[in-house]
Amino acid sequence: DHNYLTDGSIPQSGEIENFTEQRVMRSVRSLIEDSSVNVDSEKIHVYGLAMGGSAALSWGMRYGNIVTGVWASEPMTNFATNIREQSNFERLWGTQENNLPIVNKGPYSEGIQIYGSGGVQAVGVWDWMNHQQQLVQRRGDDFGYLMTSHAKLHNLIDWQTQGKPLVQALSDANVGFSTRHRGDENYSNSSFDSVVRPLFGFGFDDEFPWKYPLDLSFPGIQNASGSSQLLPADTGDESYNMNIEWATPHTPFDDTIVDLSNSYEITLRSTDGVQTANITPRRTQAFVVNPGQQCEWTTTDRNNEVLIDSGVAIADEDSLLTIENVFIFTNKGTRLSIDCP
Repeated sequence: DHNYLTDGSIPQSGEIENFTEQRVMRSVRSLIEDSSVNVDSEKIHVYGLAMGGSAALSWGMRYGNIVTGVWASEPMTNFATNIREQSNFERLWGTQENNLPIVNKGPYSEGIQIYGSGGVQAVGVWDWMNHQQQLVQRRGDDFGYLMTSHAKLHNLIDWQTQGKPLVQALSDANVGFSTRHRGDENYSNSSFDSVVRPLFGFGFDDEFPWKYPLDLSFPGIQNASGSSQLLPADTGDESYNMNIEWATPHTPFDDTIVDLSNSYEITLRSTDGVQTANITPRRTQAFVVNPGQQCEWTTTDRNNEVLIDSGVAIADEDSLLTIENVFIFTNKGTRLSIDCP
């Protein structure tokens, strides 16, 4: 209810509605429903660079019910801390002090309407555009698999406030993600450098199409010993979760994921020596746990069928179950089995 094109003043009141998202999602829905267009609605991925990367990350966090995987190069991850664009953002949304309420409408927006004005978890626009914060606060929601890249010398989407804090937020949220940082670049190119290609594809030609289906779970991997340190340095390169794969129907090195109401199984393998990592089942289709529920788990070396470890894990307040310090072997990998009676 404020036209920034005709009224140059900073809005002081009103609601910030997701008109752009509505417009694009209507196009997506039209394509899915158009019988003359060959669309596999189970394999919709989104990618972008710079502000397009910012949009791609936003969509992966907001429309996990339609977007299965995301590649975002140079995404802005907290709009409030990017100094160069503040005047433009305030012209659109008002000041950070006012933090005007948002409204989410349109196709596929049912899951995020609760964060809009009048919703049970309503937030202001500056909080909504802080992806670092929203990843953690909304960690119980289903996100797409998030693949991000940042160049540390980029002078618009700065490393210190946008790229550097993101890995900690992704890890704290227990989401599925892979990430690369380039220390000697001022702009990451479109090489899809953070995509785990055997699982997700390559994205831009017939030989390597996007291929991870929406109805298949994936692991949230945290603190993998084969990844870089959780707090990135200000120079040099880093990578996270790029050397761990898991068995699926299209990567059939072992049995695929078992996703039942009270049990879950997944085989993970390292492509770079034995690793340990914390594993959280994400975007599960049938497997559900309640806060405080106790589940038994085992890990088995699929190379020799030897039991590695076992224990009990407790679901957290966001209904996420994390198995810590899982040994992940090479070749046929490690089978993680979870039983929640």
